[in-house]
Amino acid sequence: MKGNPTIKYTGAGSRREAAELSRAVTEGVVNALATRTEPLHIDTLRVRVPAGAGSGVIERAIRAAITGRQKGSHK
Repeated sequence: MKGNPTIKYTGAGSRREAAELSRAVTEGVVNALATRTEPLHIDTLRVRVPAGAGSGVIERAIRAAITGRQKGSHK
C-alpha cells in the first residue's frame, strides 16, 4: 500500500476522531489475536460499542465477537 489510506466516515465526528477510533479498533484486533495459535477465518466482524468507548471496551468487544464467531454464532 502506498501512503496513508484515506479515512472515510459518516455521521457525527471529525476526521481526527475517525482516525483515533480506527487506531483503537486496529489495536483491539491485534491484541485479541496476538495469543492465537490456531487459524481463524472471519469475513465480517461486527462490533457495537457505546459512543466514546475507550480502547479497553473496544478490545473486550472484539474479543467477545471473535469468541462468538469461533462457537459458530452469526450475530
